[in-house]
Amino acid sequence: MPAVSASLDVADVRRVLARLDVVDAVAALPADALTAVGDGVNDVLVVDPPQAGAERFALKVGTFSTAANLRAGVAAARALRAYTTLPVPDVLGFDAGDEDRPPAVALTYCPGAPLASGFDDTENLADPARVSLLGAVVAALDALPADAATGYGTIQRVDANDDGPHLAADFDHFDEWLVDYTTRHFENPSPHPALERVAPDALAYLQAERHRLPANPSPSVVLTDLSPGNLLAPDGRPPATVDGLTGVVDLERAKLGPVRFTAANLEYLLARELEDRTVVQDALYDHLPFGPSFALRKLYRLAAVSRAVSGLSTWEDPGSDAFDRRASAVARELEAIVD
Repeated sequence: MPAVSASLDVADVRRVLARLDVVDAVAALPADALTAVGDGVNDVLVVDPPQAGAERFALKVGTFSTAANLRAGVAAARALRAYTTLPVPDVLGFDAGDEDRPPAVALTYCPGAPLASGFDDTENLADPARVSLLGAVVAALDALPADAATGYGTIQRVDANDDGPHLAADFDHFDEWLVDYTTRHFENPSPHPALERVAPDALAYLQAERHRLPANPSPSVVLTDLSPGNLLAPDGRPPATVDGLTGVVDLERAKLGPVRFTAANLEYLLARELEDRTVVQDALYDHLPFGPSFALRKLYRLAAVSRAVSGLSTWEDPGSDAFDRRASAVARELEAIVD
């Protein structure tokens, strides 16, 4: 069988689709019905079923992401479709997988091209028009009704209530989740002297300041990987408003938390390579009811940076120039926060 991605062949995809039950006669699905797209950590394919009237859809296979990661995205998608006008894909099917089969989700197809190619696409990441659209998306993520979510941290499930979807996360209190989330990253730094040196100081700062964190802030959907690459437009150029977007995609690892944490996390991701961050700040906060100097910004930024402390050895090869450069930058960022 010809390969359809770096890690899956046609037989693999057929087995995944059989469990999702979204294609008729899946055993006869031809290889040319599958097109691998994207360059992310998971396998994403566009599926064009050959049956008359069958609609194109997208298939994401958790090559790297876990079932819990994908399940959180499924839950977030269902809630955002119900409570916002964001062009989030509809969930056609979800399978948690098992020891012999990766998790997978089938989604309606969103046309268009992403507004950035990834987190290395620094020019588009800091483009004011793209950042402004992200600010509007973050504002929409905060549009959940007060009774539509319970808990904080990674979304565990979505329940169908009479009034609409209800999201449930795994921690009763936000401060408990954020301290747990950040501590895990600081206790497992990537193997670089600068990170190993600063992580204990950052953890001590977190523990000293944790009393300032709110226990029960108004929950919004939090996407800690959000970038212009999550937004689709017909020609890959930013439309004037979010109404011109054709898709808001890649929602796995969705969490519940305050919108200010989402903003601080996003600001760090978009501006970490910039000496002057004001261009990103001005565009990002234009659509939000608060500015970049909000209370708790340092603590939320500390949590945002913490993920790079543990995750850098997954994203870059330890010992490489890129790993050394990014590790040193992360360490400097943390030192500026805790000083």
